[in-house]
Amino acid sequence: MKKALKEKAKILRRRGLSFRQISEELKVSKSTASLWTRKEKISQTGLKRLKNLLIFSQIKARQVLWKKQENYLKELDKNCSVLKDTRYSRDDLKIFLALLYWCEGSKTHKSFKFINSDPRMITTYLMLLRSCFMLEEKKFRVWLHLHDYHNREEMLSFWSKITGIDKNQINVYNKKHSGVRKKEEYRGCISINYGDYKIFDEIMLIIDRFSGLGLKLRD
Repeated sequence: MKKALKEKAKILRRRGLSFRQISEELKVSKSTASLWTRKEKISQTGLKRLKNLLIFSQIKARQVLWKKQENYLKELDKNCSVLKDTRYSRDDLKIFLALLYWCEGSKTHKSFKFINSDPRMITTYLMLLRSCFMLEEKKFRVWLHLHDYHNREEMLSFWSKITGIDKNQINVYNKKHSGVRKKEEYRGCISINYGDYKIFDEIMLIIDRFSGLGLKLRD
């Protein structure tokens, strides 16, 4: 009986079945299947079958990981209450704006200037700025920093759409590309200036108050 199983295991291995498949087929342990068949020469058809099995196993493993990650993110979203309520006062929005500006905005010469290359951050910043203050759109002065590999007109149209600012208000500064590295998804860096010292002073005041919050909480 054992000899017949061993011979059958060798045949299955030559056909390209994995040790696990052989163990399941013959109702023996995986280690036994490996011991009986690991010296067998696998046919070309069998090698192709094993290769396909490996690819399938890799895909299946990725799907399991993706599913675990998806479930983890759903659970995280369910338990995290931060920013779930979209009903915010203007003061709330000013806090959001100030925190964003604290990270990426200019703090010198009372120049209200925000610089970034992430379209989502630029969109969020301008949404907050326009929601918090009455602005004169013509007062925006914008500089777009591009490399020589960028298509100027495409980038102007892209950033004009992102910012809602007329292309005629966007100036372009061309940086020479070193040639070492080209970022395919990089759309340049944009600097947005709005000349209003009162807005600057108020945002800096909120930043100053927030920076002192840690001391108050500690006390």
